[in-house]
Amino acid sequence: MSFTGSAPRLLLLLAAWLGLLIPTGPALTAPLTPQPLPGGTVPERRPVISVAYPAEDRALAQSARLWVNDREVTASCLRAPNFLSYQAPIPMPEGEVLVRFTARTSDAKSVEKTWTFRIRPTNQITTVRHDAPGELGQYDDLMVEMEAEPGGEAFFKIEGFNERLAMQEISPGLYRGTYGVLPGDYRLQASVIGHLRTESGVSSLSAPQPVSIFGHLFRVRILEPANGSQVPLSFVLRGRTKPFSRISVTPKIGFDEGISAPTRDDPSSETGSIPAEADSEGFFTVRYGFPVKLPNMHLAITVVATDHEGNRSIPAILRLRF
Repeated sequence: MSFTGSAPRLLLLLAAWLGLLIPTGPALTAPLTPQPLPGGTVPERRPVISVAYPAEDRALAQSARLWVNDREVTASCLRAPNFLSYQAPIPMPEGEVLVRFTARTSDAKSVEKTWTFRIRPTNQITTVRHDAPGELGQYDDLMVEMEAEPGGEAFFKIEGFNERLAMQEISPGLYRGTYGVLPGDYRLQASVIGHLRTESGVSSLSAPQPVSIFGHLFRVRILEPANGSQVPLSFVLRGRTKPFSRISVTPKIGFDEGISAPTRDDPSSETGSIPAEADSEGFFTVRYGFPVKLPNMHLAITVVATDHEGNRSIPAILRLRF
């Protein structure tokens, strides 16, 4: 009987019996489990990339290394006895991701796993809309609303502006923000774009309608009362224009809702103009009263501002009824 083939095994058994054998650990008996799955698609821009392996092989856990898109990221990985995982510190671009994992088992065998998956973010924004169907002038407010995933950081931009305009989540998934048009702002058919930042990255969506902004035109904006509204015999007119401008308010009483707007020198405007002055932010207030209410009485008011250089604003026309 020959012992040639069994000699190494007998020597190993003898060494173990004598306490001379240093354990080398088991061979890789369980498969590697990668995440995300090979060939899969994930919506997250910062996916957790991991490889799970047998926990009983310490050498495997200690020697595990990971590459993402040909860049080694082992130093940034979370290491445990049974897995190695990595999450990018910033959102990754959309597209295919190449991952490579290498290690050595306790019995000096090389282990390697290479796979790809795809990042395809879902659009977390449902709707972006604004309240400017026409043109916006100086001191007009553009209100933007966005319906999107709740709990994110929302902001919007007007194409051509560098500002990041913050939005507040007024109810779960509904965000709102405003922009006040300033003197000098000028945009034609500019897109309004909503943005939402979450842990998965930033999603963007444009409102279906662009806006046109004419903030370079000197004008007066009437804040209250609203044009066409019904007012008491005594009321307050508030507005905004270029700071420190002189304000001229010219009222005209009539008995037809189509009453023509008065001018400063209109002879039919018996009351003449009412002076006022805008403050450092351009706000002004004028009090107006009429002693007697007559049937079907209407009021037309023309408001003009004049700056320190003598430039006159575009007239603002206000039509009211008592």
